[in-house]
Amino acid sequence: MLQLAAAILKYARGLGVTEINIGGGMAVNYVDPDSRFDWKTYGEGLASLRRPGETLRIEPGRSLSVYCGRYVTRVIDVKRVHGELFAVVAGGTHHIRTPATKGHSQPMVIEQPGEPTTIVGQLCTPKDTMARHIPRKLGTGGCGGIPNGGRLRLKYFSPRLPYAPKACLPLPRKLSYSGKKRTWRTSPGPLLRPL
Repeated sequence: MLQLAAAILKYARGLGVTEINIGGGMAVNYVDPDSRFDWKTYGEGLASLRRPGETLRIEPGRSLSVYCGRYVTRVIDVKRVHGELFAVVAGGTHHIRTPATKGHSQPMVIEQPGEPTTIVGQLCTPKDTMARHIPRKLGTGGCGGIPNGGRLRLKYFSPRLPYAPKACLPLPRKLSYSGKKRTWRTSPGPLLRPL
C-alpha cells in the first residue's frame, strides 16, 4: 500500500497539489477475524513520504469500525438434507452480503463444538449460504454470531437485492450497549426500510 501511496503522491505533486487523498484499501479480513491491518507501519510509512506543507488524507472506512460490532442471528430450523446438516437462520445474505459476493464462508462464533453444519438464510436460493461446514452445535432457537459486524453489514441491502423485500423477510434490528449506563437497547424498528 505504501508503494501505491508513493505513486499517488508523485502524480499529485506533478500537478502541484498539496492536499492529497491517498484513498482507502485498508482491507478487512473476514475469513480471519483476528487479522488486523498494520496501522503502525502504514502510518509511519505515510509520515516518511509526506513533505512539509502537504496534507495527506486517507479513507479508512470499515477498517476502523468493522471490529466494533457483531452480527447475531437466531436459528429458526435445523434439518438434514442428503446427509448434510443445515441450520436455517433468521438472517442471511439479504442482511450480510460478504459470503455470497466473496465466495467464502463467513466466520461464525457459536459456543459449543459439534457436527459440521452449513449455515443458510431463508431465501430459496443456494446463494443464501453464509458459512459451510462450521463445526459447531446449533439448535432451533439458539443464536449464531459473526464477528466483524460493525458498520457496512447492511450497505448491500434493498436496491441491490430486490428479491429480499419481495420475499417479505424482516430487516435486522440494531442492538447496542451503553457502557456508561451498563444497559442494552434495541432500536425501535429496522435500520433500513425496503424500497
